[in-house]
Amino acid sequence: MTNCTKPLILTSCTGEKHVSDPVQLTLEDYQSGPAHVKKREKEISSKPTSAEALYSGQQHVRLMQGIDLIRGKKGTFDLDFEILSAGYGLIPSDRNIAPYEATFTGMKKGELREWAAQLDVGKDFRRPDVREAGSEPHFAR
Repeated sequence: MTNCTKPLILTSCTGEKHVSDPVQLTLEDYQSGPAHVKKREKEISSKPTSAEALYSGQQHVRLMQGIDLIRGKKGTFDLDFEILSAGYGLIPSDRNIAPYEATFTGMKKGELREWAAQLDVGKDFRRPDVREAGSEPHFAR
């Protein structure tokens, strides 16, 4: 019997977003820990948006065109789609998230490694349940 595994498409977030809010989350919010982020999410008036619908950078727009083509072939092709968010870490593309302003851009190599470790990116990438919709992100412990 053949073991068929769904392909994983992994992309990064983009700085450009379709939704913003005057009190959107910031990198400092994420660095303050999960309890703080949950509290701040409740303060944001904008409706949470799926991660795949939030980003509007050209790299993401073009990727979504390809994914929409694949998804248009109903029932013939299934895939896992994950987004590496500078705020939320590695998340399923269908996870609803609040508008935020955080970026990997400008971080030095050491800062990137430290922040990726705080986001548990390596650990989450290896976890089979990371692809379950609604799974909790692991950030800023």
